[in-house]
Amino acid sequence: MLSVRIILSLLISVSGYAFSYLPVKSQGSSFMFRLYAKKFDPSDIITISVMKPLGLSLEEFEENSNSGVYVAEVKDGSAKLTGKITRGLYLLTVNDKDVRYSDFDTVIDTILDAPEDQPVELSFIEPNKVAKGRASISVITSDGSVVSNIVALKGQMLRTVLLENNIKLYDGKATFTNCGGAGTCGTCAVDISNNEFWYERPQFEALRLKKYPPSARLACNTIIEGDCTVVIKPPKIT
Repeated sequence: MLSVRIILSLLISVSGYAFSYLPVKSQGSSFMFRLYAKKFDPSDIITISVMKPLGLSLEEFEENSNSGVYVAEVKDGSAKLTGKITRGLYLLTVNDKDVRYSDFDTVIDTILDAPEDQPVELSFIEPNKVAKGRASISVITSDGSVVSNIVALKGQMLRTVLLENNIKLYDGKATFTNCGGAGTCGTCAVDISNNEFWYERPQFEALRLKKYPPSARLACNTIIEGDCTVVIKPPKIT
């Protein structure tokens, strides 16, 4: 399959589009980006409208996964002339089609399928703008009463942030007998909403929290990926 992709990329390059396929080997920025954040602020998005050939060499963000592509090299072409595109930018959309969670071949096909006589609308973002920065957390009770509005950093552990902001996460004896963030007691259950694009909870959490709604998470196992609303001490499913 790899050889087929390489041949395809060479044909694309020869035809004037200058894309390439080079597998990415566990880049640190890739790992941090995929693991810790999914917050795409509109003010950070770079948009261009350009004709083919684009002059961009693209590589998949994570090897053998549906994680989109990034700009590996900016060559002579319409994208370079905009003065906005630099190496390392992550491609978000092609003609308003979200390609963040597409594999390499799908992204390339989407670009190639764009009409030759019309501009291609592309949007990009710097990975560091996604993986780092602030996240606003609205903490409420199960009846909707606002407890606190916290400004945290993407990448922090939710349990740590809640406790550091004096949020009463535990009740009764669990205050003293909880597992201390080991993910074994299940007493730090919270319900999280308004968290579009966050990673789904792992299977062990789903089993641990089977008496709670599907949106429930263990605060001790939840990395803050962006803005969200957190309900503390959510009710169990009856």
